[in-house]
Amino acid sequence: MAATCELRLVGTITGIESESVFHFLCDIDGTPTKRIDTIQVQATADTAEAVDLGNITTPMMVLIYAVENDVQIDVSYDTTFHAELTIAEGEYAVFNPSGTVYMKNATATETTTIEVIACGT
Repeated sequence: MAATCELRLVGTITGIESESVFHFLCDIDGTPTKRIDTIQVQATADTAEAVDLGNITTPMMVLIYAVENDVQIDVSYDTTFHAELTIAEGEYAVFNPSGTVYMKNATATETTTIEVIACGT
């Protein structure tokens, strides 16, 4: 059986008039052959560094959760860091990168900790 990757989000809103449940499902294009689930602590404050995707060379889906402190993400790093996403502490973003993924803390004096879940080839 070929591997598949899908993103399934389920949420509820309660306590305001009536309860609401919402669902979101998204299939990932392609057939992933590798996955990673890791925690990464930024080595040096105010310095961009590559997000550890393990042995994934072509990511199809990346989920980054900002565990500690806000983080900026460059989803297409080339030679200069350009923040394309900002993830607040306690929040996450899911994306399909168009190049190398880099991270940098959003506040110059802090280092950030992220959780990374990704699939690809």
